[in-house]
Formats: sequence, C-alpha cells, structure tokens
Amino acid sequence: MKLSQYGYDFSADLLAKYPAENRDESRLMVVNRAKGTIEHRIFKEIIEYFDEKDLFIFNDTKVFPARLYGNKEKTGAEIEIFLLRELNRELRLWDVLVDPARKIRIGNKLYFGDTMISDDEIALEWTRIPHFYYNYYVFQYATSFSAAVAIANRILREGESAVRDYKKFLSGGCSKEPVELLRDMGVDMRTSAPVNDALSLFGELIDELSALLG
Repeated sequence: MKLSQYGYDFSADLLAKYPAENRDESRLMVVNRAKGTIEHRIFKEIIEYFDEKDLFIFNDTKVFPARLYGNKEKTGAEIEIFLLRELNRELRLWDVLVDPARKIRIGNKLYFGDTMISDDEIALEWTRIPHFYYNYYVFQYATSFSAAVAIANRILREGESAVRDYKKFLSGGCSKEPVELLRDMGVDMRTSAPVNDALSLFGELIDELSALLG
C-alpha cells in the first residue's frame, strides 16, 4: 500500500475543533465489510451493532499537551518542541523533535513563557561554540582542509590524470575507509605532509592579505 492512497479531499468545515456537548452524540462511521457499505450514525447507537458474543474494549489513554513553543536565548527566535517520550523523570529529560532544528546547537538555552533570563555573560555567547569540544570536531575540519589542499595541489600539478583519480575517489563512497580512499587519490593522511602543506598555504594567504591591507 502506498501513502498516496490515503490522500483524499476534505472540507475544512467538517473538521471537529471541539468535542460534542454530549460526548455520546459524536459521529460514528460504520463500515459493513460484508455488504461493502458505509453508514453515518451517532456514537450512542453503537450498541445496535453488538450482541452477547461481542467484546467492547475501552481505550482510556489520554493525550497530553506535547507541543511547546519557546524562545532561544539572546536571539529570541521561536522554536517549536514536540515531546516524544520521557527519558528520565527526575532529571526532566525528554526525547524531542525540534523545529527548525538548524537553529539549535548543543548548549543553547530555550525559555518557555513570558519571562526570559539574560545575564551579563550572554554578551560573550558568540565566543563559545559548544560543538567544537566533542567528537574531534575541530580535527575533522583540519584534516578535511588538509586533504582538500593536497588534492587540489595534485590536480594543479598533474592535470587530467589527477582529475580522473579524483572522480574515482568520489565514486568510492563508503567502499573503503576515508584514509584508504585518500591514499588511492595519492594523499597519505598518515604522514605530516598534507597538514604541513595546508599550513604553508594558509601562511601564504595571510601574507597576501597583510600586503593587501597595507
């Protein structure tokens, strides 16, 4: 079955926004599989379809308000939080969905309600990028830049043959470890050469910028 099979036209004025004053007078749709017919009844009439051999199961679960709207510290950007499941009641820890997720980083604070707390240190928030401190984040950047410089230098030196190797490197996908794919490209990240070359290029660019600025 495809998701598209669930699509159908629906008039917005038929969408119930509030429960019926008498809850047993809500609408009831009866599907007769034997006859292939559909009836529209009232819920309290459901007893007409039961006999002594039938079993009636009551679902007494309740929906809790799982959608929250908060504001990001400093910027005040509105963030929507959808609570999925409670992970730790004592710590008030929840598994959630965040929208827009791109605006939230580890360490960001959200405030809910009319009151927002802002201390003097918030002015220095721009200097702190929490994700720099986990999973070797900075080293991933450094090694990636170093490898990219080495690949670019080889292409500039050797031309078409290096371009072919680069295309082969890209098509390698996840077939090998990244270090091995780079070795096939002629870049050995197990040595210091790629990093040293990248640092040399960085130094040249700094000198060039200094000269332009006078």
